[in-house]
Amino acid sequence: MAKADNMLAILMLLRARNKMTASQLAEELEIHIRTVYRCIDALCASGVPIVSETGRNGGYFIRENVKLDPLFFDAEEHKALLHAAQFVRESGYPQMEALNRAINMRGEIRSFRVDRIGRIRRTDIPFQRPAHFSAREFLLGNLLPESPAEADDQQVLVHISGSPQALDDLCAHWLFGHALVERTPSRAVFQLDERFLFAQAPHYLLSYGSKIQILQPPELKTCLAELAESLLHHYRM
Repeated sequence: MAKADNMLAILMLLRARNKMTASQLAEELEIHIRTVYRCIDALCASGVPIVSETGRNGGYFIRENVKLDPLFFDAEEHKALLHAAQFVRESGYPQMEALNRAINMRGEIRSFRVDRIGRIRRTDIPFQRPAHFSAREFLLGNLLPESPAEADDQQVLVHISGSPQALDDLCAHWLFGHALVERTPSRAVFQLDERFLFAQAPHYLLSYGSKIQILQPPELKTCLAELAESLLHHYRM
């Protein structure tokens, strides 16, 4: 199985099982546990907020309020929804306007998987690009958590120094770029939800090596040090 297939399979298992250890993932997918570690690291580096918990009941999991994929229906499911809507319409359902919006799948920008497209037909109706539409903002809206933290004490300011090129690259990341609050040529300040700060950020920041330096908070520096130490121990085995 290719690495991309393993990564997708791990995502699907974590969504379905809520929490799994590396050993359970390896056994389920019939792959080596080191492959699981590499896939988890790659997923975290690409921006997937996988949380790792240590201890007796620990494991990997993805928080429920994180959106990873849009909702899709196959042809039979869509047909069943249309039939059900017809029965509801005849019964005098009071929320028909909202129901019609749901079954029409129209009026909003939507994403579709290319491998789910069975047929393409050109029509005489031209596509009108919505005014002020931003592909970047649309993408972020589908990647970022649905319910951002409301309390100030759940937000942590992260101060990072480094070369301008490294900071430019860091600020281009979908999550760090969204969380940027201050930037100078040699320093950047981000405001991140602490639930994701210690789950996702360390794996991504570690890839920069000595090109950047964590100034604040000290807990993030400790987390990076522990992660680097665990990787060193892993590859020395």
